[in-house]
Order: sequence, then C-alpha cells, then structure tokens
Amino acid sequence: MSQKEVNSDILEKIFAFISLFTSIKFFSNKLSKLDFGYELKRNKQLAEADEKTKETVYDGIHENTLRRGRILRQKTGSSVLILIVAGFIAFAFAIVFGRITFETLGDTIRKIKYPAFSIFFFALGTLGRIGWQGQSYKGNTIYERIDNFILWSTYFLGMLFGILSLILV
Repeated sequence: MSQKEVNSDILEKIFAFISLFTSIKFFSNKLSKLDFGYELKRNKQLAEADEKTKETVYDGIHENTLRRGRILRQKTGSSVLILIVAGFIAFAFAIVFGRITFETLGDTIRKIKYPAFSIFFFALGTLGRIGWQGQSYKGNTIYERIDNFILWSTYFLGMLFGILSLILV
C-alpha cells in the first residue's frame, strides 16, 4: 500500500467518523464516491461497464452508505445510552445498599474510574457494532471499515484502562 493510499484511508475514516456525530448526509457523496472507487478497482466488469450501469451501481452504493451510516450511528448511540443508564443504576444500587455514601463518592469515583472506563470501552466495542443489518458481501464499505476501527479502538482503550486499573489501583 502506497503512502498516498494510507493517507487516503486515514482521511476516509476521519470523514466517516465525523459523520457519525454530525451529518451523514453531508458526507455521504464523498464517502459514496470512495466506496464506488473501491468497487471499480475490485470489479473489472463494473469498470468496463457503460455509464448508465455505473450510475445505477453508484446510486445503490450511495443509498447503502446512508443506510449503513444511520445504522452505525443508531447502534453506537443506543449502546452509549444503555451503558450510561446501567452506570447510573449501578451507582443508585450502591448508594441504596450503603456501599457508597455522598461523603465517600469522590474516593469511590477515583478508585473505580479505570475499571469503569475499561468496562465501558469493552461493552461499547461489543454492543456498538453495525451487525448483519449493515453488512455488505465483501465487508469493506467505508462504514464497515469505520465500524472495525471503532471495535479495535474501543478494545484497545478497554485493555489500556483495564491494565491501568490493575497497576494504579
């Protein structure tokens, strides 16, 4: 892989990642063109096809890019929400059962921050996946690649905070 291709891949992931927090539609043309370019490189029949066929394929890719972006945003967002709610419920139980008091809350947060971040990132990596709903045949669309990037990033962060919790607590 050339340096230009590596830089392009990084830029694509940045666009896709930003689109999850902003407007998928705003970035969809750029991301669809990138996916279409990958498809042209991989599919010789498509590369040699007439313009009408290419337009039809591009339209399908564009529609699927929008759909996959929405799926990944919804799954990741709902996963974060589930984890936050679970955290609040766990804290409420700990307060009700007297394991945490308002006087010890600061110390408790300092003690559990690394294990809590570890659990959060591992759970997010597991729950916030695009799944079969957004899967393509080859599995290499931009949102599938960003989904894979999120998985590896969250697992790395989960391991990092897990190890920190063992060393520092």
